[in-house]
Amino acid sequence: MASKLYLKIGEIASILNVETSTIRYWEKEFRQLNPIKSSSGQRYYDSGRVDLLKVIYKLMHIDLKSIEETKLFLKDKTAVKDMISNISSGKEILITRTISKSKSPAKHNLKSEIQDILSHLRKSLHSSY
Repeated sequence: MASKLYLKIGEIASILNVETSTIRYWEKEFRQLNPIKSSSGQRYYDSGRVDLLKVIYKLMHIDLKSIEETKLFLKDKTAVKDMISNISSGKEILITRTISKSKSPAKHNLKSEIQDILSHLRKSLHSSY
């Protein structure tokens, strides 16, 4: 993490390549995030909360865990500490997805491919009835 003591929600959203609304949603689901709020409502996260956000990001966006699976994992303090250590040391790489914010043809092609797959699945599902 940067040498700053606290990061704003927008800074963390940029680091993780997620929307600030995603982080606000996680705050509701994962009470342990509990950011410090200024009198104007600006959210500030210390290094411990930033580390926890990285763990949540990894579990939900890389490992594709559900909210409930992530909550269960977070109850295991040793596993959380190990993951934070692994992320910090580079043993676990925190790869943020950039395609979601991209306007590139690759994003369009991916979306088109997913729509084709969904269409095929729907046809298969309807033909099996």
